[in-house]
Amino acid sequence: IVNLDPRSQVGLPYPDARTVVDTMAVWLNQQQRQGEGDGPVWGEVLPGLYWLEMPDEPTDRQGAILYDLCEEVGSEVVPPAAAVQPPAVARQTKVVERAQRNLEEAAIHTRTDRQQVLRMGLDLLALEKQLKRGNRSARTAQLNELKEAYGSLTRPPWQEFLAVGRVLAKWGALTDEFVPTSFGSLVGYLNAANELWLGHVVCWEPVIDRLNPSQFAGLIHAVTKDFSRKASDIKVRPSSALMDAVSELEDHAERLREDQENELIDLSIPVDINTASLVEAWADGMSWEELTARTNLEQGDLCSLIRRTAEVLRQ
Repeated sequence: IVNLDPRSQVGLPYPDARTVVDTMAVWLNQQQRQGEGDGPVWGEVLPGLYWLEMPDEPTDRQGAILYDLCEEVGSEVVPPAAAVQPPAVARQTKVVERAQRNLEEAAIHTRTDRQQVLRMGLDLLALEKQLKRGNRSARTAQLNELKEAYGSLTRPPWQEFLAVGRVLAKWGALTDEFVPTSFGSLVGYLNAANELWLGHVVCWEPVIDRLNPSQFAGLIHAVTKDFSRKASDIKVRPSSALMDAVSELEDHAERLREDQENELIDLSIPVDINTASLVEAWADGMSWEELTARTNLEQGDLCSLIRRTAEVLRQ
């Protein structure tokens, strides 16, 4: 609901807007029961859903009612951009801005021969692939030469270590003196693609405490998923509690991703509900025959993703 204020054409924060609409719906029902007027002047009341539509030219009485409701809620109007900008668009904008900053701050950005360096990097990758395929006779001397030239642009291991330590300290796993906290000890015990991310999730009590065991299993799968294939046909819906938890986690993942990118750390931060409903259903007791009938994943792939989630849960 964007334009609840007929004078300034700005919106209300969403929770306040819902309260205003709910209160207005009650008022409309009262007016209709009392036989005042020919019908709702502010919109329609639908079963289980409230829909408020502002008249083009609201009367003084309508405006007064609205302002009384806003005062009762204790709301202050906010600019419409805060109410209508999709969260996904805002997150993607931040990602693009960070990528642009990282590009401008990269060592290669200031080099006049960056095109030549990039070609050297591509040659290096091609040669490494040849060696991995067993072609160890292919230009080993040239590979070493390229590594020596290209390696000058990479960060020394000690600097990489300090960068990881700064992120761990910022998220409470280390003290400023790089001493592990109790949370840091848990992170060190875990085994995952991103132990800090997994540790943060399992210690996230406001949401974890609301999940039952099968929902918790689905959440753990969503935040540790290393399964690259997308299932295009899944006839098992995740529970609302699981969907809410994953939705709230997206903001946490974005903050950690931003901190990692600021330190030039490339570690995955999974948060994907695509196949989490399958793990949740399996943990909730659905039979294997029914589970495999409700997805187009191969049985081997389905078995692998469940087994991997079980391995994380055992920790």
